Amino acid sequence: MNSSAFGKELLALVSVMGCLSRPQPPDWPVSPPSQLCSDAALAKDDFCLPALRIEGWLKSGAFVVTHAAVTENGTTAPHKMRVRITDPGARNISFSVKFKPVPDDLDNFNNSPRRELAAYQLQKLFLDESDYVVPPTVLRCIALEEDDLDDDDMLDNLEPFGDTGCALGIMAYWLENVTDEDVLDDDRASRDQRYREHLGNLNAHTMLVGHQDDIGNNFLRATDPQRPRVFSIDNGLSLHAMGHNPIRFFSSAWSDRRVDWMPERTVKRLRGIDRRDLEKLSVLAQLELRGDEIVSVAEAAPFDRNEGVRQKGRVLQLGLTAEEITEISAHLGELLGSIESGDLKVERRYGNKPKRR
Repeated sequence: MNSSAFGKELLALVSVMGCLSRPQPPDWPVSPPSQLCSDAALAKDDFCLPALRIEGWLKSGAFVVTHAAVTENGTTAPHKMRVRITDPGARNISFSVKFKPVPDDLDNFNNSPRRELAAYQLQKLFLDESDYVVPPTVLRCIALEEDDLDDDDMLDNLEPFGDTGCALGIMAYWLENVTDEDVLDDDRASRDQRYREHLGNLNAHTMLVGHQDDIGNNFLRATDPQRPRVFSIDNGLSLHAMGHNPIRFFSSAWSDRRVDWMPERTVKRLRGIDRRDLEKLSVLAQLELRGDEIVSVAEAAPFDRNEGVRQKGRVLQLGLTAEEITEISAHLGELLGSIESGDLKVERRYGNKPKRR
């Protein structure tokens, strides 16, 4: 590495480390689990995540922002926002989201919207909604003048995208009743089957995307002992991003195998994934600039399979490159190879007890 390249990486590293010192985000009141998941049996401390329902609200724009605050300093400056759903069938439901503005070039090593979208969509190929390990994640443009905000100044540091009146960014559901402590707990894994299964699913996902950043609170687990879900909430440093990532010098990387088991139903679905399934990740979002507005439009075939950010006229397209899809395919082959060789055990359920084979 020449001195110029090293200097750029050093500056990027300092910037990233500055992001680790963050103020505590506001803790606004949100809808309780019983309301969010339409289950009266859920208590306020129980874990609840109707992922596809939340994804639908966020993609359709069926919400208004009522509160907003910057959660950290540094290069990405994500916001925590409280949103209220405007869908008539979800009256009075509110929850928080993380909103990370896109970088100027729509893709860089520490802020890659397309990789975040890919991580969310990839899990759908081998996990049921109740087993998702990445919270709902969409690409949205937030109006910079929100009538429902108590103080519009809360959005002053957001920049409009191009000539539009909105800020474009990744919006992801802000998980409630979670902690970043003891996400990988070997002792618990030895006695808690449901936790073992969720942990195995998480590691399968991080291996497939080549996740390279375990610094800070990028991994979370539910505090609800009856619903031991685990999550990866920041997936931008994956899929070839490591070559330009100064964090590689000291991040231990969840791209490696951290467990020695996988649930049988997960393994069955992993074995069913082929190249055609992975090709669906080649287009993850397509936007069209219409005057001073930006709208989501039907996804077309990739404009250029060798680029992750593409533009044709006033249409923008984000997706994985052919090389990145090949990388996921290779990781899948390695994962299945570990299973076939016996290095990675497959667990089958017998009643409430797992049985290895």
